[in-house]
Amino acid sequence: MNLARIRFYLCLVANMYALNGCGLLDLSPTTTAKGKVVKYRTKKPISGVSVYAYERRFDCGAVCNTYHLTGDSTLTDAEGNFTLHVSQPDLLLSVYKRGYFGIFPGQSTLPDDRIRSGKNDFGTIPLKSYGAVDLTLVNKSNLSDSISYRLYSCGEEVNTGYETFERVWSGFTIKWSVEAECTVDLYVNARKNGQKRILLKESFYLNQNEVKKKTFEF
Repeated sequence: MNLARIRFYLCLVANMYALNGCGLLDLSPTTTAKGKVVKYRTKKPISGVSVYAYERRFDCGAVCNTYHLTGDSTLTDAEGNFTLHVSQPDLLLSVYKRGYFGIFPGQSTLPDDRIRSGKNDFGTIPLKSYGAVDLTLVNKSNLSDSISYRLYSCGEEVNTGYETFERVWSGFTIKWSVEAECTVDLYVNARKNGQKRILLKESFYLNQNEVKKKTFEF
């Protein structure tokens, strides 16, 4: 290699460093995740949502994944938008704010929560408002076979069960996390001697972050 060519390459390298120092040329690899977090029902933006990146440390199937929270995090702005810069690819996106059902590794509701190399656009991410019920059923009648119940939130079935009346005599409790800011419906049926009988139809409104405690006797 002659002297002129060496000088050319030295000048080229120097210019590239100068451009990089001025912010005109970014030579470092960049991995980012962006998206918009909104309310599930109204599509209104949610500000102040914590957005994290997790690393999957060990994977042996559905029962024993372990995840490590990295230092990569950010918050959504007033319009629900976020841009998360991560330190490495192959991390998993997590989204959480108190009062909402969050998105966490291993139980994600996203079609794909993996942050790949380069720029990742997760689009619109809906979060459901969080609430819970603590409902006690007490048998005061002479029915002795069994009951079945169905629990609905926002018109969607979220829990169903079957209990013998022996368990219900002292009080059987349904504890369940459900979507809030809407109506919760509880239906209880009894079966005695093969005949079905409606025991209870109850509806009530559940506020965000509320735990509704109620006792029903029949």
